Amino acid sequence: MIGVDLWLIKPIVAPRLNVMPILLRRRCQVFSLRAALAFSLCFVPFMMGSLAFAAAKVGSFYQTPPDAFVAGKPFTAAQLETLVPATVYFRSKVAPVQLRNAGGVRFANEGIFLAAMVDASGYSSSIQETYQFYLVTEKPVRFGGQVLQPGAYGAGFVNDKFIVMDLGGKTVLQGDTQEDKEMKRPRPLQVLPVTENSIKLYLGRHYVLVDAVP
Repeated sequence: MIGVDLWLIKPIVAPRLNVMPILLRRRCQVFSLRAALAFSLCFVPFMMGSLAFAAAKVGSFYQTPPDAFVAGKPFTAAQLETLVPATVYFRSKVAPVQLRNAGGVRFANEGIFLAAMVDASGYSSSIQETYQFYLVTEKPVRFGGQVLQPGAYGAGFVNDKFIVMDLGGKTVLQGDTQEDKEMKRPRPLQVLPVTENSIKLYLGRHYVLVDAVP
């Protein structure tokens, strides 16, 4: 009786037993896919946060001025912060820049002119006398009526004279400054526009006229 029953049941059960491993494998695959998808979705917020952080770091490294330059208008404090370096090189040394005593402007010919006082305490007294501020011009300018080529320079006002030196300390320009006796609030350094292509660079009440070369 048992032999007969097995003989009758085997054709019915055997195919189902053969199919079961396939069904189990398919269900395991579906479960694995669902689990992997759910696991990856958990990390989406973290991935987005990492990308945003990376973008912010790149943006902070390649800073751009917070507002557009206007020809003849002095740079704002925020713009100067993005343009003026923390330290500058001159005569084989690096000196910190006084950002609070810095100024600049973009001329109508799109040339940028910057000047900033430096802390020259690390230099000898003879260099400190003439190396008072650092200036940068992107295009040729007439500095006190003399043409100054694009570049970075050290400069100073000494005994009613202005002196402009290359980074090695060699004098490239020298001339007279003018005194503005009506200046009510003199500052160590400031840049005041005259026109879109002309400024006055002040140290205290003394100044020199700087014009953009057409």
